[in-house]
Amino acid sequence: MPTIRPFAALRYDPQVAGPLESLVAPPYDVISPDARRGYLSRNPYNVVHLTLPDSEEQAGSDLADWRERGVLIDEAPRYWWVAQDYRGPDGIPRTREGLAASVPVTPYETGESGMNEPNRWNAGKEDREWRGLRPELVVEVTFDHVSGRRIRHGTRLVRFRDDKPPKDCLMEQLDS
Repeated sequence: MPTIRPFAALRYDPQVAGPLESLVAPPYDVISPDARRGYLSRNPYNVVHLTLPDSEEQAGSDLADWRERGVLIDEAPRYWWVAQDYRGPDGIPRTREGLAASVPVTPYETGESGMNEPNRWNAGKEDREWRGLRPELVVEVTFDHVSGRRIRHGTRLVRFRDDKPPKDCLMEQLDS
């Protein structure tokens, strides 16, 4: 089972960088050239200056400069609860939430990544063995549906359950 730890994040200081809505942008791979120009002109510290720069050297220079000037500040290590509002393909507004933490990089073969169960990327590769995780914590989640013995799509963390021992949580309970 991967070990999760708090991590130190960089975040904008709105007193130096300006309002957050002028600093954020969608993921780099969905930004058109016209939208990129708009984000770049919106604020000199907009994240697009780092994620879609004119050059990697410019992004590195900007990052160092922003840190030095206090535009981006180092946070003490902590766990982060992240929420993202978005509109689904069906037009319905939704919120995706999750825990952001630091996870060590481990070789796939060790089984510590939690990624050894069958999935669309390793289908047909017989040398991939499914390994269950060692239950140590109980987390209450909501989800869209179960396929086979796997919870699928739209899984959301509700809360940690220190009142419930892991041995009392079984897949069979999902049917009731």
